[in-house]
Parts: sequence; C-alpha cells; structure tokens
Amino acid sequence: MSSISLHGHHWSKSGLFHRHGVADAGKHSTQFVPTIGNDERVLYRSKAGSETTVVATDYAMHYRTDGSAWRRVAWCDVVAAGSSKDDGTTVLRLWPDASRESSIAFAADGHFAEFAAERVAHVRVFCRRIVVTPSVTGAVEAVRVANTETLAWRVHLDVPAHGDNPLVASQCARVVTELRALVGC
Repeated sequence: MSSISLHGHHWSKSGLFHRHGVADAGKHSTQFVPTIGNDERVLYRSKAGSETTVVATDYAMHYRTDGSAWRRVAWCDVVAAGSSKDDGTTVLRLWPDASRESSIAFAADGHFAEFAAERVAHVRVFCRRIVVTPSVTGAVEAVRVANTETLAWRVHLDVPAHGDNPLVASQCARVVTELRALVGC
C-alpha cells in the first residue's frame, strides 16, 4: 500500500528520538537502555531473564533487535499487535509505508502484546476502508500526533502505483475532507 499524507505531520520511518530530538536510522547501539525523548514517559518494561527487551513509552515502543541494538517504532505506525502462538513472541503489524517490513517479532513478556494493542487503539482516532475510485481501494486513518492536539490524516492505497495518478490523489483529498467533516476534526 502507498500512503498519502494530507493533513498534519506524518512519520514515514520509525526513527529513534535522542534526547535532543534528532532521528537516526531507527537503531541505537546501546546495550543497556534505549534513548527516549525528554517528553516521553516510560509506561512499560519487558524483561527476558535479567535483560530488558522492550521499553514502551506513551509515544512509541523500543525493542532490542538482533545484535542488541534498540529500534523505535511509533505507535501511530502500528496497525495491530498480538502474540505468536508458536514461540510466544510479540508480533506487530506495521503500516506498509512506515517501514520496509510489514511486521516485526521480538521477545517480550506475555502481557506486552495486550499493552501494545491498547496503545495502538489509543493513538488511532479513526480508521476505515475506502473506495477511492471503482478500481482503487485503501484505508484512511486519523492518528494522534505525539505530544500535540493535532491529528494526522493518511490514506493508504492497496496498490501503491495508484498513488501516482493525479485523479486518485484528488479523490483521496476529497474523501479525507468529507470524513474530517463527518468526524468533526
């Protein structure tokens, strides 16, 4: 799916916020704790043995990748959270435009998937499947932008190539305008 951001800020990559607000490629190579923003509050920590594997804040979750680097994923970039029945890992399904991966899996305690699902629901104000034109479909969503009153509205097309069509782009803008009026934000 392709994404068209029509209003407000949009995070297209899962960067890591350092204390100074500078984003990098999404990984931070500290072995002990992730670097979080000054305005973030830690809400959840998950451990495997004596090692912290996940640190979740009100804006994002940080998890250990292979090699012990930390990666940040903003809650607004997550579609759904669950647990793998096979190995008990937590699995997050991501918006396709937010990352190269469609999902990520990592070790966490048994309750983290439930916590993550609650956080995803908390930032998502509105999400609906839409028909843009008779042959173009997708989803439109409004998510809370971290630490602001702003909502980000995004259209995710099922076929990314359709996003290059100016008619589709104008129809997406029209759909978002209509939905914003109906939702009242």
